Amino acid sequence: MILQEKEQELLRSKLDREINPVLIMESHSKVDTGGWLGKRNIRAIVTSEELFLIALGKRPLVEYAQLEDCTESRYNPSSGEMILAPATSLRNRELSLPPLEAMKLMKALGLTESTGKTVVNEHINDESDSLHNLPDSTFNRAEDF
Repeated sequence: MILQEKEQELLRSKLDREINPVLIMESHSKVDTGGWLGKRNIRAIVTSEELFLIALGKRPLVEYAQLEDCTESRYNPSSGEMILAPATSLRNRELSLPPLEAMKLMKALGLTESTGKTVVNEHINDESDSLHNLPDSTFNRAEDF
């Protein structure tokens, strides 16, 4: 995806500088920009140091955050929402994205695909919690067949 001419003009007027995008993608999230045609999709633009969220219209949306402010971002595949966290400078912290697009955005933000932690349970088998001592569905201690 390329940066449109109107988007370049909007960013130049707000930032007074040029940006070099690493990733440009359009989300399914919409925002009211004051147009008659309804809400516009939010586009995410990632540079080597910043994340920009923009939408064109009479009242355009331009928000940006440093990439180091997005270190806790995560994707929920069941809802299709990308949560940009902590990113306190952004009003729109949730982006609706398909899984593949979310993975690309996470990679551009410098995040791994999974930020969860694995906790290893140490299990000591002392026969006190083995399956033959568990109650059955009738809550009897053991069941003979």
